[in-house]
Amino acid sequence: MADLNHISNKDLLQEIETRFEKTEKSLEKQIAMTEQLMKLNTKLEESENLKSHFLSNIRNEIINPFSSIIGLSRHIVKVNKEDWKKVVSIAALIHSEAFYLDFQLRNIFAAAELEAGDSMPQISHVDISSVIDSLTESFHHLAKEKSIKVLFNNLLPLNEKNTFHFKTDPDKLQIILSNLLSNAIQFSNENSAIDITASINNKMLFVSIKDYGIGIKEENQTSIFDRFKRINTQVNNYNKGYGLGLSICKEMAELLSGHIDLKSKENEGSEFVLVLAESDVETDSVSGNSNEIMFDDVQMF
Repeated sequence: MADLNHISNKDLLQEIETRFEKTEKSLEKQIAMTEQLMKLNTKLEESENLKSHFLSNIRNEIINPFSSIIGLSRHIVKVNKEDWKKVVSIAALIHSEAFYLDFQLRNIFAAAELEAGDSMPQISHVDISSVIDSLTESFHHLAKEKSIKVLFNNLLPLNEKNTFHFKTDPDKLQIILSNLLSNAIQFSNENSAIDITASINNKMLFVSIKDYGIGIKEENQTSIFDRFKRINTQVNNYNKGYGLGLSICKEMAELLSGHIDLKSKENEGSEFVLVLAESDVETDSVSGNSNEIMFDDVQMF
């Protein structure tokens, strides 16, 4: 520190200017840090609000299907033996409620594992065609309700056994594709189509799921991948769900050294493309269609 009693006016002014600049820079840093803390606090508050909203919603999302299944099962017990058509109709409703409950519980457990950092990939040689075929069959009853045709364009380099194996995590792959197909059905128009295309390019797996439904506004195409985020649209007021699916897809794709691309235009549909790099983990494990969703082998009514 300079001795202020033995310096010239010029030096004194320079010393004051230097100290002023240091103080100004310090204040700027403090202001910047304060702004960052305020933004972080806002995000934390938003996150807590979203979580609270999620918890209140999830209670109904789980309890309602259980209540429906119990009630419908009670009706089956009371149906006369000769009235099989009514039994079949009730069984179809039970299947629909159980399928939805199973699908959402898988998402909840997947989100919990991701949150806890306990979701390490389990690599196998996965039969990609079998996974997609099983997936379309699983969601057939939902597509049928809206008269939607799900078409699989298989561009994979199949071998003599009509299969193609790709090293990745079969469970995570199925969860990602299940959510993308579920959304495609949910936000498609009736009597439309969904195109699924699978291909390989430079040892990268590409799976495209394209619908021709309501589409997504450009300003929402990033935020839809945020956890608990649901875009406010009229169709959302009718559709189920609570904003976990796409966030799970994004995080799981990244765990598998991949990503998800989105192309969408409002009122013209959306195309989600899953891009995965093949794992370099050595494994002898072979997977056909992963852990099948509940009731995959049950006849759809």
